[in-house]
Amino acid sequence: MIEATSAHLSRAIAEAKRRRATVCEIRQEAHDEYFQKCLKRREKNFLFTPTCAGSNTYYLDNKGDSPFRPSTHAKCTGRTAITTSTSTATA
Repeated sequence: MIEATSAHLSRAIAEAKRRRATVCEIRQEAHDEYFQKCLKRREKNFLFTPTCAGSNTYYLDNKGDSPFRPSTHAKCTGRTAITTSTSTATA
């Protein structure tokens, strides 16, 4: 997954440069929307099924969260459009 994150970061930096911006930041509403999708998809992840309830695994942290993004490899490596509602270039 680090490859997908690195690729997305590279695209975000390139887009910021194209816009002559010195700051690249995720909008809170975009983060919240993505996080809610992650929580919804987690319901289908085997780590969160009754079969795995109470198991001692390094796939879940002490809060019961998994570090894995709930997406397929194809979705993870696909290009995500970089969009913004406002664009501000700062010096």
